[in-house]
Amino acid sequence: MKNFAFFIIGFIVCANSYAQTKVQGKVIAPDGSPIPEVIVAIDNSPEIESNNQGRFEYIMPSEKEYPEKVEAKKKGFKLQNWGYDRNKKRLQILMWPAGEPLGGKVVDLNNRPIPNVSVVLSGVNSDAPVFTDKNGNFVIETPASFKMQDKSKFIVDGIYINPEEYSYNAIANTVTIHFRHRNQNNTSRPAVPPTANSEKNFMDENLEEKIKTALNPTLVVVVYDDDLTPVKNKTVYVNNRQHTTDEKGEFKIVSQGLDTSDFYIDSYNIIRKEYDVFGNYVYLYVQDPAKATVELPIDSIGFQYDQNFNFVFNQLESEKQMLQEHGAELRKEIEIINQKLKRESATMSVEKRRALQEYVKRLESALIENDLAYEAVQKKTKMMIDKMKETIVHKDSIIIKEKEQIEESERKLKFLTLELEALAVIAVLLVGFGYVYYRNYQKIRKQHQELEKAHQEIKKAKDEIEHANQDILAMRDIGRELTSQLDFHALANFVYSHISKLFPVEIFGIALYDEAKRTLHYKDFIKQGVFQPSFEEKIDDKNCLAGWCINNNKELIINNTHEEIQKYLPHHTLTLSDFPQSVCFIPLIDKDKITGIFTVQSYQSNAYHGIDMQILRILSSYLSVAISNAKIYEEVKLSKQKITDSIRYAQTIQQAVLPSIESIQKRFSDYFIIYKPKDIVSGDFYWFSYLESHQIAVLAVADCTGHGVSGAFMSMIGNTLLNEIINQKYVLDSAQVLTLMNKGIISALKQEAKMNDDGMDIGICIFHYSNGAEIKVEFSGAKRPLYIIKKGTKTIETYKGDNKSVGGIFKTAKQFTKHELFVQEGDRLYLTTDGFTHQNDVEHNKIGSNYLKKLLEESVHLSMKQQAAHLLAALDEHMKGTEQRDDITLLGVQI
Repeated sequence: MKNFAFFIIGFIVCANSYAQTKVQGKVIAPDGSPIPEVIVAIDNSPEIESNNQGRFEYIMPSEKEYPEKVEAKKKGFKLQNWGYDRNKKRLQILMWPAGEPLGGKVVDLNNRPIPNVSVVLSGVNSDAPVFTDKNGNFVIETPASFKMQDKSKFIVDGIYINPEEYSYNAIANTVTIHFRHRNQNNTSRPAVPPTANSEKNFMDENLEEKIKTALNPTLVVVVYDDDLTPVKNKTVYVNNRQHTTDEKGEFKIVSQGLDTSDFYIDSYNIIRKEYDVFGNYVYLYVQDPAKATVELPIDSIGFQYDQNFNFVFNQLESEKQMLQEHGAELRKEIEIINQKLKRESATMSVEKRRALQEYVKRLESALIENDLAYEAVQKKTKMMIDKMKETIVHKDSIIIKEKEQIEESERKLKFLTLELEALAVIAVLLVGFGYVYYRNYQKIRKQHQELEKAHQEIKKAKDEIEHANQDILAMRDIGRELTSQLDFHALANFVYSHISKLFPVEIFGIALYDEAKRTLHYKDFIKQGVFQPSFEEKIDDKNCLAGWCINNNKELIINNTHEEIQKYLPHHTLTLSDFPQSVCFIPLIDKDKITGIFTVQSYQSNAYHGIDMQILRILSSYLSVAISNAKIYEEVKLSKQKITDSIRYAQTIQQAVLPSIESIQKRFSDYFIIYKPKDIVSGDFYWFSYLESHQIAVLAVADCTGHGVSGAFMSMIGNTLLNEIINQKYVLDSAQVLTLMNKGIISALKQEAKMNDDGMDIGICIFHYSNGAEIKVEFSGAKRPLYIIKKGTKTIETYKGDNKSVGGIFKTAKQFTKHELFVQEGDRLYLTTDGFTHQNDVEHNKIGSNYLKKLLEESVHLSMKQQAAHLLAALDEHMKGTEQRDDITLLGVQI
């Protein structure tokens, strides 16, 4: 049985070890093109070679989430970076072009190898010379742009080598240097310093290609996603200019004076920039926030460290190494160009000097970007190492405990083995051996069951914590909706409906605190899901648990009233058999002041514990704000109602001073009045009076400055002035009436002293009935016209008013024009304010005067009441989807 158990365990271990994940990989160049025949090794696995499309497949053990180490080799390329998409199981490797290593050998004039001498290829490894081995051999790493030329300069042991002293094999890419300055005893002659002219020529040759690059300021920008996929057909802004990436994620820009911080990509975050000034490339690594995995801060990664540490650390170290190499190259290039500018500035052309200066600026910008990136990676690496140390210390303590347990188990197992061996010697005790073995097996089985039970309890506790965290996160959304509730009753119902889903709530209540009366007013109290009548409770009552909470300014939680209530209410007279077993009271605080109480209660004992209280505390904060908002809303609502009631009373007064319908009916055979205030009261009004003694009727329509309350006050002033001028002073000249109204408004509003410019637009008609069949009409208008349609015609005649209002401040006195005309029975006259013609539609187009005239002409055959209905229907059709923007008044009469 023991051997069979070991077999099962071994089988499970082997099965797990063979679980695998297939990973698709691709090797690309900076322009996104695939690189074939690249030798790839991942996590020290057997080497793989990419195919003609740069693709390869890799089998990764399923227990790994990420590759930890990636190596890639190909002649003429070097590994730049790599990225892994865990969801798609895709690995992408980016490689930059690199020069082919230059091999060589140093020999004397007798072709004998010279060991241990330094070799420098000018412009390539000036800061890091290589040394020959015992056979005189050396190898120099060269950049991708390097090409061996006949004029290339070598320095051996500090001595410049003339071109005729070395030979270059282009096919093998090797060089043989004949060092004539070493004698038979292998001692060097003193180093011969180069002349100024030779150094100058060398500098010119090395910088020639770079100067050409500086004079041609075109940069190629390449945009990669965080898994090194080219970002295709995406709009990129550079210095507020718009560019679009092609299928390779590239576009070209003019780069003089460019700062790499001037890039912006809509809906993407730029997570890293690399500026390859030598090849005129800028590489942007971006991330879509919608797809990005939330990056935890270093101090909260926790157990993920021991799974991902090697992967992340190797990534950071690789990035630091690349940044260091790139920074060294940039500094070296800046120093070379600055020396050339300093040495040849006086003789250099302006164009060439400017190009080199712009090139230096680009290099310095790239260097600053590179150094900042290195500092950020250095800081992140340090934080990772510090956190990993903490993790290791914690794990070491766990390992020590586990080791002690294992040692204890081994001691027990050793003792058991000795016991079994002794029993095996004695054949007669085989039955006893079987019994002991069976008992131990039962004991181990019991221990296994206990461990399984403990595991289930831990899992249950973990699930409960995760569920509680979800409840707390959900509480934030509930809080935002809660604070938008303005009705107190709806607020209580909203809170109860949500928390009753989280834990037992048989009783729920929200009370407002009256500090003066020292009472709590429960406006909403729910018991077993039913709203109870409101009631008050005195906080000094000996049976009031909420009072203890208010008086001590502390939350109160009881999970067993029989055992705990005595310490809060020592003199209570409550019947505990009917009282809830779990009670929680939390003060509601607004601006450091208690405004009320919030309670949840259950007939179950131990109903509320740590996480429940955390949720209730969060909820009480939101509830305090919501109650404060509800109070303010009630106060505003009450104030608004009072104001509205006052305005409605003003509406009654305003309507009372308008002329009666009967007075207009007596003087005209037919009429209509369209009167639509924008608000409750109006800034428009119409006025009518008939003077029996003079056989004269006066009809006016006015539009006061403003609308609503302000306009209504002006309309009362206008109505009063018309009564005074016409009905009391009997001024019956239309122009004179407007002149006197102008003076009256200026006087009433004291406009000469207060610079008040309010007034009104008005049209007034005076009808003289003493001429028999024909009626003489005098018309004067202040920015308002008179429309007339003669009987039997369909054409409108228009009499324009003066282009000035009555009232307001003018340097000269206002004079108004009087128009005289004669009308007969059947003629129609119309007076209107500008509210009808200025009404907008959804596209902000006004009705306009021409359309109003058209509506009047096409409906002149109708009765006046039908004509009004026609006008209102056209107005409603025009206003669909818009609000009324002004008071509307249109009055028509038929002689």
